[in-house]
Amino acid sequence: MIESLVILTVLGSLFVALPTTVIWVRSGRKSLRQSYRMALAYCARAIGLLLSVISGLILVFVLADYFGFTHFGYPLWSAIASLLLVAAGLGIWKAAGIFLTKVTLQGR
Repeated sequence: MIESLVILTVLGSLFVALPTTVIWVRSGRKSLRQSYRMALAYCARAIGLLLSVISGLILVFVLADYFGFTHFGYPLWSAIASLLLVAAGLGIWKAAGIFLTKVTLQGR
């Protein structure tokens, strides 16, 4: 249990630390704080986009099941849940894009 927690902590740190380092080096090492914020925004955009795409695929399967093309056995409420997850993913993606624009304009 503790080992998996340590591994997840390290992987989570690397998920943000590697893009921060790349952005920091490519920007001419101006501001580490700005690079960190940009990396967080890029990670949030990626997570939002992945959430939207995966939820959209699930929504396609649910609707295909609902209209009788397949027989996976999805309940009707799963279409609403998938649609809400698509909307949440797109909201995260859009909010992260606005934050990224704000951070980028602050650095100029």
